[in-house]
Amino acid sequence: MAVRELMPANFEAEEAILGGILIDPIAINRVTNILRPEAFAITAHQQIYRAYEALHSLGKPTDLMSVTTFLADRNVLELVGGHTKLAMLVDHTVSAVNIDQYALLVMDKFVRRALIIAGNDIVQLGYETGTELDAVLNKAEQKIFALNKYKEERQQAIRPLSEYCQKLWLYLDEIEEQRLETQNYCPGISTGFYDLDELLGGGFYRGELIVLGGRPGSGKTALACALGYRIVSPPGKGRVLMFSMEMPGRDLAARLMALESGVSVKDIRQVNLAGKYELLACALGKVSDADFWIDETLEPSPKEIRSRVREFVCERGPLDLVIVDYLQLMVNSADDNAVNKISEITRQMKILAREVDVPVVLLSQLNRGVETRANKRPTLSDLRGSGGIEQDADVVLGVYRDDYYDPDSPDRGTAEIIGLKGRNSGTGTVKLLFDAECCRFRNMYKLGQY
Repeated sequence: MAVRELMPANFEAEEAILGGILIDPIAINRVTNILRPEAFAITAHQQIYRAYEALHSLGKPTDLMSVTTFLADRNVLELVGGHTKLAMLVDHTVSAVNIDQYALLVMDKFVRRALIIAGNDIVQLGYETGTELDAVLNKAEQKIFALNKYKEERQQAIRPLSEYCQKLWLYLDEIEEQRLETQNYCPGISTGFYDLDELLGGGFYRGELIVLGGRPGSGKTALACALGYRIVSPPGKGRVLMFSMEMPGRDLAARLMALESGVSVKDIRQVNLAGKYELLACALGKVSDADFWIDETLEPSPKEIRSRVREFVCERGPLDLVIVDYLQLMVNSADDNAVNKISEITRQMKILAREVDVPVVLLSQLNRGVETRANKRPTLSDLRGSGGIEQDADVVLGVYRDDYYDPDSPDRGTAEIIGLKGRNSGTGTVKLLFDAECCRFRNMYKLGQY
């Protein structure tokens, strides 16, 4: 017996769907978001369903006459079984009342067939001894995760509006209850900076991509570290994973130690600890207890980052923030399609935010053109490959320090965080105090906070 005959399939459900659409053309609206042509096990059924989709997209009916003509004009009518096949579909179908349930049955068998195929592919990967093991494992994981994600998006994500309304009401009720208990309740994940939380509409939200742009040395990495550290402080409050492609983990640890202790990064790096040892010892305990994880892999691909985050969540539980430092290090500057590559990276990071349900902060450099302007505050167009960034990012923030350009600036010691885009929040500017020596950001008016 052929292997294909052993593959899971539900031919009766496939015929019921195709017949149901012929006798009730409106029924296609109930399955287009569930089914795709490849889900049908029989090639003829795939071609008939493609004809339905084509007619539907043109605003034409999917009745027997229209479908027959469409297939005949393209010389595929006889390939699908001719008039006899289409007439049989109509004769064997009573109604389209359960067509959406039949679609789920067909999808179930499709995913099972795809799983079998993926399993066979994974077996073959195991024999590829000339390929690095990490690459083999990554390919195998992608095959399985892709199936699970497809099933989730195509089936489980289709729900009536009433269900989303009920969830929204429960969410609002929970927020209101907690707001009554504390005036400082933040509906999202608080950044620790109250003006920034207000600009963002309540902090970082899960599933969102936040792009943080700035010129080299402007403090964007320091701000990302500060945001991550505030989310994990005190210990047990949250969990953060940072991908650091430019800076080794040791230097990030030094920055966090400086942030916590108030001892400059320069003194820590040069081991100038006279009179500061106790401060550092105390900071060491706090920083070491933070649920802050660092991946310092050089130039990982966006897909590798997604894979590593999925593995992390499976092994250690949910994350509250993912930081990727930084975008341009994942792009070959000599690549003629660098702009397309940036768009692909931002798309992958957006998918990561959605699939793992975590805010993703993606750092990005600004174009050098900003240096030629009198007003050097960042704009959306200053982001390299800004088209893809503008499209995929839910929030775009720019970091600006006037003393970066003018050491004698009256705004010395402050940083502007400029909201350039907010899909669900506003735009504008907030100011934070910034101590460059300690990489420490603080709220403007609550000086007792680090």
